[in-house]
Amino acid sequence: MMALIMNMISVSALTFRSRAAEIRVEMQCDKPITDGKLCLKYGETVTIHMNLINCEVGSDIKFASGGSFPNGAFKVYRYDMRKNSNTSFDFEITGGQKDGVALFGCLYKGHWIDTTIFISVSGDGSYVEPTDIEPTSVSFEGNTTIRVGETTTLTIRVTPKDYSGIGTVFDGKDVYMTCEWGDGKEQGVIVYRITGKAVGTGRITFRNNTGNIGSCTINIVDGPIISPTPSLKPTPTASSTPTVTPTVTPTVTPTVTPTITPSIKPTTTPTATAKPTETPIYKNTEDGNEIMITKDDAGKAKYKVTDSSNKVFQYTRKNGSELVLDSIKATGSSVEIPSVLSFDDERLSITSIGKGALKGNKLVTSLTIPGSIKEIGADALSQTTKLKSIRIKSKKITKIGKNAFKGIPKKAVIRVDGSDSYAKKVKKKMVSAGLPKTASCLYADGNTIGNKRYVSPSKAVLSLEENKTQKIRIKSSKGVMISKYTFKSSNEKVASSSWAGMITAKGIGTATIKITVKYYKPKSRKTSSQVLYCDITVK
Repeated sequence: MMALIMNMISVSALTFRSRAAEIRVEMQCDKPITDGKLCLKYGETVTIHMNLINCEVGSDIKFASGGSFPNGAFKVYRYDMRKNSNTSFDFEITGGQKDGVALFGCLYKGHWIDTTIFISVSGDGSYVEPTDIEPTSVSFEGNTTIRVGETTTLTIRVTPKDYSGIGTVFDGKDVYMTCEWGDGKEQGVIVYRITGKAVGTGRITFRNNTGNIGSCTINIVDGPIISPTPSLKPTPTASSTPTVTPTVTPTVTPTVTPTITPSIKPTTTPTATAKPTETPIYKNTEDGNEIMITKDDAGKAKYKVTDSSNKVFQYTRKNGSELVLDSIKATGSSVEIPSVLSFDDERLSITSIGKGALKGNKLVTSLTIPGSIKEIGADALSQTTKLKSIRIKSKKITKIGKNAFKGIPKKAVIRVDGSDSYAKKVKKKMVSAGLPKTASCLYADGNTIGNKRYVSPSKAVLSLEENKTQKIRIKSSKGVMISKYTFKSSNEKVASSSWAGMITAKGIGTATIKITVKYYKPKSRKTSSQVLYCDITVK
């Protein structure tokens, strides 16, 4: 087994060479994997992203996982088979509340690609050594024929129950699944939740060290499922049995006078009833992202959303239709917090950034806070040492918690929408929450909060329809002479700008026009420079 040292910043590429082409596998994880071992604590969640390079789209790709799984060791072990035409996959693992270890690997066209790692779960995050017990048989319970878009549950029972060395090989681009190793009730039970994606078949095969010990084929059909009509069974007629009346000899029982003992009423200690494990519900948001819905111990609904760029947002329902953003897991440099979460008939507003939501993140450099946010919790952005740019679009922030901005870069730039007086209040709250004094706090147009405006754009926020144009003019205060200006778009595919500030909307999305202006202040020959901004939204 190859030694792997991988994280999201430095991606290890593992290579398998075939006769046709060099098959390369890129694996990423948001936690380091050392010497082929990924160690998790109870309740800890990680995502492993695997990308297969030079393999044929729709070809025979299989994944295998197995190991010793004490009941409750793995809460969720989820395969997402929907990415990039079956050549790119996400694996999400959440540790349960017991020690256990899993083996994880990949096959391509029947050959093992040497990417095998061990995933361990323990209370302190230390490595758990696997046992040597092998399974001998498996049995399947559940519906194996489903319609496109339908979800079913498949239960697999493994013998012996306390096993290791089992391999689960999943094959089929037409289905994707979530699975729980142990259903929280019985040892040796594996539960798969399977959803049909398109007409076709998928196959699950279980192996031990000597070979296959059982398999199951999942059929996905388009249309109604025709169940066979059960044959009628004859109703058995009971035979007449003669009744024999036995002769009873009476027995004389002596009369006993009981001794009366005073009864002592025992004290009853109520036994705590174990709370049943909450089964996650999976849905899709209006924009196509997958959402997992659960409930916390207090019964509040929790929502976990994974977007197309693998950013994970976790929310808790606060009251009514309002949500608190509990955490953000982001592997990219830019994050824009959504303002709403919409699915089915629900439309929930994200109104708060919770305590420590992005605390300690070392990857994100740019953050956009939407107009729906009213509160920013304590430590929400603390120690985000790469966060150089923050855009606050909300005009209704009333509370910023302790140390919310402590430890962000000293030269960070924060732009705040709203009136001048509102921007000044928000700046004061940010400074009280640990914002470095050397950070730049700007109005939306780029001028420094609290300073006099000598130059400014005619529009700091602009909304356009596709193929429409509008000119941005540079305004100056009395006595100010403008000597030069330049316009530059952050995204030419969304909006472009001419040298004179004529904005053309090209495609749906957002872009920022950066305007650099050189000017002379009144009664001065010294040239000053100012960077201005205009945010463009193309609908």
